[in-house]
Amino acid sequence: MNVGIIGLGNPLRGDDGIGIVLLNRLQTLKKPAWRDFEFLDGGTGGLSLVHDLARYTHILIIDAVDFQGEPGRHHLFSAKDFLGCNMPPKTLSTHEPGLAEVLHLASEMHTLPDIVRIFGVQPASLTFDTDLSAPVIAQVDSLTRSLSSLLDQFPRW
Repeated sequence: MNVGIIGLGNPLRGDDGIGIVLLNRLQTLKKPAWRDFEFLDGGTGGLSLVHDLARYTHILIIDAVDFQGEPGRHHLFSAKDFLGCNMPPKTLSTHEPGLAEVLHLASEMHTLPDIVRIFGVQPASLTFDTDLSAPVIAQVDSLTRSLSSLLDQFPRW
C-alpha cells in the first residue's frame, strides 16, 4: 500500500493555509505507525494534483473546505462526496481548479485511487493574510488530534 497524506492550501490567504499547517503538525508527531505514509505539501493543488493522486493507493487530503459549517470545524468527506455533488466546485474548495474538478479529472482518467478521503476544515476568512483566523487557530490542537486519530485508524478510513 502506498499512502499519501496531502496538505493543500495557500498560507497567504488566511484560513486557506490550514491544510499546510495541519500537515506540518502531523509531521512533527513522527509516530512509528505512520512510517509508510508519505506526507506531501500539495500547495494550492491545481492540475498537478492529478498526477500526485495517481501515485497512491490511499489518500487523505487536508484542506479548507466550505461546507457551510462553523469556522474551525471539520468534516470527513470521500471523493464520492465531491464527485456526486451538484454544487459548483468553487463552493467546495478555494483553489483553482477546485478540488472537485481535480477529482473529476482523475476519475475520468482512471487514476483516482479507490480510497480518497478529504479532511475538510471550515474556513472563517480567506482574505490575504498570513495568519489563520481566531476561530480556526482555536481549533488547531483539536484538529491535529482528530487527524492523528484518523491516521491511527488506517486502513479503516
